[in-house]
Amino acid sequence: MKAFLGAAALVLCSTPAFSADCLEADALKRLDGQYEDALRVGNPEFMRVLLADDFVWVHNHAVAAEDKATLVGRLGEGHEVPLARRSEQVAYRRLDNTAVLSGFTTVEKAPREEGGEVRGNKYHFMRTYVAVEGECHLLSNQTMKVWSSEEEVN
Repeated sequence: MKAFLGAAALVLCSTPAFSADCLEADALKRLDGQYEDALRVGNPEFMRVLLADDFVWVHNHAVAAEDKATLVGRLGEGHEVPLARRSEQVAYRRLDNTAVLSGFTTVEKAPREEGGEVRGNKYHFMRTYVAVEGECHLLSNQTMKVWSSEEEVN
């Protein structure tokens, strides 16, 4: 019974927090922080609720794009958990039922071999959230790598 209650609490804490005005700046930044954490730890259940059905993530220089099903699948079994994901310099813009967050996210990954250096990438992001019947959904995400500890970025 304790295991069931613990699992239920984990699911409740990991679902998006929808509020009367989920697009308000502070509420949306908190929700976006939950999105970043779900990406880090691999939480497909959270993503199934947060992502709009038409979600698209356009990656660096449009070399790849993921839809909702692809991203949710990638976060399941076998997901490589990075050491950290940190967002900074987050800017907020809003028009009616749509808000955009932009800023930078740094992702740190474990060394490839024991004793190696932590690998890092820094991305500029722009995420578009929409409110539908009081619930915020992530409609799109675009990221562009601006720095890498492993390679030159053009």
